[in-house]
Amino acid sequence: MESRYRHLTSEERGVILAENRRGASLRKIGGLLGRAPSTIGRELARGRLGDAPYDPQVARSVHDARRLLCRPRAKLAEGAALHDFLLENRCLESERIAVALPKSGADVQCVGRNTP
Repeated sequence: MESRYRHLTSEERGVILAENRRGASLRKIGGLLGRAPSTIGRELARGRLGDAPYDPQVARSVHDARRLLCRPRAKLAEGAALHDFLLENRCLESERIAVALPKSGADVQCVGRNTP
């Protein structure tokens, strides 16, 4: 059995909103969508601000914000001299960059994945 995660669609969030307003259980909503009840519960929790009822747009915004945190960070700091130098000299091979870089006087500033 192949299990593959799929993100909730706007249509599924609309069904969750409608069924939740009708008072349907997590199991009932999950059954309608072919999703686990825990997925529905997390979505309902994610889409609430304080005591406010579920809002699919809030849930989507929270989802998008969390997804941004999952992406790898750039290895070169934008605006740093090395970054600008490499952008300006795209056509150079790596050996030529290694020779030209010291002559340019660029301050080399690399950023690792774990460095903000």
